[in-house]
Amino acid sequence: RTAILNNLASPIRNALMHYNYGKMTIKFWPRMLSAFRSEKSNHRVLLLKQLQNTEVYEDRRFVEACPVPKVFIKTTPRQYVIDADISKPATTLRGGYNCYFFQFIFIVWNRNDDSVRQMEEQTGWLNPQDHSPKFTTVKFAKLAADTEWILACRLVQGVNSKETGYESDCMIRIISGGNVSPESMKIIEQRAKENAAKEKAVNNVPAAKPRKKLEIRDKM
Repeated sequence: RTAILNNLASPIRNALMHYNYGKMTIKFWPRMLSAFRSEKSNHRVLLLKQLQNTEVYEDRRFVEACPVPKVFIKTTPRQYVIDADISKPATTLRGGYNCYFFQFIFIVWNRNDDSVRQMEEQTGWLNPQDHSPKFTTVKFAKLAADTEWILACRLVQGVNSKETGYESDCMIRIISGGNVSPESMKIIEQRAKENAAKEKAVNNVPAAKPRKKLEIRDKM
């Protein structure tokens, strides 16, 4: 099983490194594997669900700098369409930074092997003092052999609309995930049925009968 989990974790780490100056915290790898091991099944779609809302950097948490963008994802035969609400600005930029942008990183798995496609789109520079409503739409290509995907969001800080190129300028959070193949959907549906059955069994456990009170008498 170790090989299965390593093969799943490796392309995720590599994809996020690709868009992050080629760097990645060594602590993210064991945390990914730990999340995967919390799922008993080896089905990829169930393993990937364990990464939702995962922070890549524990010491630079996305949610401590900025509210996570709300995303609404739909699929068409040829595209993944992601509408993101980015209205709430970053509130805790580190010293010296005065602007930021969001980068959406999309990682997709193929039914034929363990390889992935990685794609990205990013917003323009944003002002943390601007509280006006802001929305953006990003689109990624969809292929017939696609099975599962995850969406990560990278928050990049800058100075006067320029990146400084340091790893410490950014935070990354895996914010969503899903599946698009009939096989994956069946697995998710089966897991939902199993969870519902377990919950029903717990709720139907008969209540314990009250204990009979012992009679108390004066000592003869």
